[in-house]
Amino acid sequence: MKIVLPSLLVLPSRLATSQYAMWMCEALSRHAQVILYVQKLSDTVDKVFEYHGVRPCFEIRETGLMWKPRSFWGARRIASCLTKENPSYVYLFDAPLLRYLRLFASRWNYIYDAEAMPATLLPYVRHINAAKAVICHNRLFKKDLAKIGIESEKILIGQMGVNLEHFAAPASKEALRRQLNLPLTKKIVMYTGHFYEWKGTEILLQAASSLDSDTEVYLVGGKEADIKRICESGKGLSWTNIKMIPFQPPALASKYQQAADVLVVPNISSSEDSNYYTSPLKLFQYMAAGRPIVASDLPSIRTILNSENAYLVSPDNPQTLAQGIRDVLSDHQESARRAERAQEDVKQYTWEKRAESIIDFVAEKNPKPKEGLASEAFSY
Repeated sequence: MKIVLPSLLVLPSRLATSQYAMWMCEALSRHAQVILYVQKLSDTVDKVFEYHGVRPCFEIRETGLMWKPRSFWGARRIASCLTKENPSYVYLFDAPLLRYLRLFASRWNYIYDAEAMPATLLPYVRHINAAKAVICHNRLFKKDLAKIGIESEKILIGQMGVNLEHFAAPASKEALRRQLNLPLTKKIVMYTGHFYEWKGTEILLQAASSLDSDTEVYLVGGKEADIKRICESGKGLSWTNIKMIPFQPPALASKYQQAADVLVVPNISSSEDSNYYTSPLKLFQYMAAGRPIVASDLPSIRTILNSENAYLVSPDNPQTLAQGIRDVLSDHQESARRAERAQEDVKQYTWEKRAESIIDFVAEKNPKPKEGLASEAFSY
């Protein structure tokens, strides 16, 4: 079996979609020959694999396409690349690209992995329904995809995942702090990832001001524009216990997570994506790290976390977030119990299991995929 993933990515990249694609390719490669097409490689292939912390077990190729990739001519170029591969399945994350590719190859066996919010997919329903399978993050996502007309029997729920190998042999907390130049005696609250507004980092900044002087809050990651925004929003706050660290490669980010005493997911409720559809990559890493988690009590987060494996607090509220952090730090026995439960629960959310469920699902829907359709369907 050969699976080809056409994308509009430029690698290496800090984007969650890029990391997601790399981890999925690694997991799918256990079941098939996998080729990832990207727009451009800005470093060597070896460096791309190293940056993303992924084994070099699949191929990465460039389309060389940088001008209007989501267009008739862009899809024509991508389709010509894919035709040479003669894939069993074409796996996409991009609905507009799926639409244009179908102009050239309507008979390919497509798998569409939905990242965009359902409401934005309305123009593409006909094309998505032509796919052999549609993958989404949670049951709320599936329900709303069905509401806009996606055939429910084609939808598979596939939560995001984690590579447990990255957390298999952790160093001690003290050793990690020495390695990362973090304070040995402070209580450390850690957030890693992007600082988009709906991620709630401003709420965390406000919560930090009500924590005691022995507790430091670390924000690791963020784009320059988002860092500038939260610094502006934090004017007037005391920053004495707030530290910001630039974006780290995934392999190093896991070390920061394991060096913490508390890990936080402070998503806000006013964002539809945050409330219903998100499946944060960091959440599964937090669970695997074996550290207590304080997270916003939102429907999307509730599909993974509960009061047995995390501390869920009211969203949008710095006071309840701060209290959740204090609850973790004041009851070591209970917080350790919940962290251990999360570490056990996350074993069902590996990338390998996600890939296996997708392979099994499409095999059930399409028992004998016809190869050779690419060359039949595409012509200049």
